[in-house]
Amino acid sequence: MLCSSPLQKPMLAGKDQSAYLRIPGYKNRLTVDQIVWVQGDGNYCRIHLVNGRQIMISQTLKVMEGILPQLTRIHKSSMVNPGHVQDIHTLPGHHTGSVRLTGGVELSVARRRLDGVMALFRQPQMA
Repeated sequence: MLCSSPLQKPMLAGKDQSAYLRIPGYKNRLTVDQIVWVQGDGNYCRIHLVNGRQIMISQTLKVMEGILPQLTRIHKSSMVNPGHVQDIHTLPGHHTGSVRLTGGVELSVARRRLDGVMALFRQPQMA
């Protein structure tokens, strides 16, 4: 049975989501708000934007993690923008999960990263 957890969008303290980014190999202006997720592919990354466009750059996902600390690594081959996560699905009794993003894209969450991803979006407990 598939479980869905209610989401609370994490606040990114001190990180302006509307500031322009400098992405190596990409000349146009880009903000974190425009990035839905980043897909690693060897020595390249594909940046998936809100408008449906994809940008291919010659940087590893590890390098992009340093450039985009606002994004959350969920798998060895993907990082997501917490502002675009719509839902998290987990299977009870299993240590697997997935996130659904803006635009309907669903990505797997690595088993070892699932607890951290769930904690990032966990609803605060009411006293």
